[in-house]
This record gives sequence, structure tokens and C-alpha cells, in this order.
Amino acid sequence: MRSVHAIMLCGLLATTTAAAGGSAQDPLAPCARIDEIRVPDELHVDADLVVYAPSSAPRLTVTRQRIELGGRRFEDPTVGPYHAALQAFLTQSRSMAAVTRTMLNRGRYAQVASARCRRVLELRAAGLAVEQRFPGFVSPVRIRLK
Repeated sequence: MRSVHAIMLCGLLATTTAAAGGSAQDPLAPCARIDEIRVPDELHVDADLVVYAPSSAPRLTVTRQRIELGGRRFEDPTVGPYHAALQAFLTQSRSMAAVTRTMLNRGRYAQVASARCRRVLELRAAGLAVEQRFPGFVSPVRIRLK
């Protein structure tokens, strides 16, 4: 698991939320609910395909149109939004340099943290929607809220 990234992202979001006061009108207020983000090392991203191929579980592939898990295929309106949220989160999270630049560029600190927070919460909601409709599916990116 990429726990260092998760710790930095959670810390970034928590610090920004605290600095902003965490009021109900604050767009970063939901960030305070993010407790943990786990991104597995076995997650591979290509242009339109996300593959999760751990040695201890069935292979999972996610495209815009379908999810395949251990030979089973799932096509549903929830797949497109999940794919989009997963791609957006992973694209934004790919580079630790982006986190470093965020910390150094205080003028955009809240804006970038807010965008990261939205990506995390969108991915969690989209993953839960698919999990409810596709028995046995568990999103490989695990996001726990307080």
C-alpha cells in the first residue's frame, strides 16, 4: 500500500481544513472526515484501463463501460462514474512532486487541497455505488471516513 501518499494527503487536507476553520460553509469541511486512503501497489493505470492484479486475489479491470473481476463481467450505469473518479484520483495522485509543489506554493494551497479532497470523496461515493450493485466487488482504493 502507498501509505506515505495517503498520510501526506490526509495531513494536507486536515491542515487546510483546520486553517480554514472547518465551518459548514467551508468547501474543505468534508475533508476533515477523511481518515485513511489506501492505494495498492498492484494498481496499474493506462489511458482508459485500470488493472488491479494482486497475487492473492482475482484480477480486476476497470474500463469506462465495464468491470471484470475474476472472469465475471459487470456493465451498469455506475461503472462510467466509478472509472472517471478512479482515473481522476489516480492521475492527480500520481506524482509526489505535485504534493510538494502544493506545500511550497501557499497561494494555491487551499485550492489544490480542495480539488484533492473532492477527488477522494468522489471516488469513495462512486466506489460504494458499484459495490452495492456488483456482488463481490470491492474498490482497490480504500477510503475510510471518520
